[in-house]
Amino acid sequence: ELIGEKVKSFAYPYGRYNDKIISMVQEAGYQNARAVNGIAKNGFKGFNFNVSFPFQIACQSVKRETTLGEVRDWIEIAKRNSFWLVLNFHQVDENPYAWGCKPEMLRNICQMIKIYALVVEPLSKAKDLYYK
Repeated sequence: ELIGEKVKSFAYPYGRYNDKIISMVQEAGYQNARAVNGIAKNGFKGFNFNVSFPFQIACQSVKRETTLGEVRDWIEIAKRNSFWLVLNFHQVDENPYAWGCKPEMLRNICQMIKIYALVVEPLSKAKDLYYK
């Protein structure tokens, strides 16, 4: 709240959680929480669909070794299956560690999002759109 915005979403450290941790996050007043791969549907992991649980939001992590082609594939899978896609970025730096990526990758992904005319929302808003 220091910047005037209440924090509504939680990210599990290292994507690890269990029922007790989910309860703690809910009791703390968060609206949702991001895991890592989440629940699979039809063999797809890392995507979200209408029956997903808002305290197990899955994501695809953009890492140093992730290619733009992989991100394009994630977008295509999400579009084709009516999933919603959450991209996770840790460190954006010219010399990223394994879980980071270069600024050029982020720039290219932003351009791809624009080309595909995708809607980008914070998790708190996506929760309202996808969890009915």
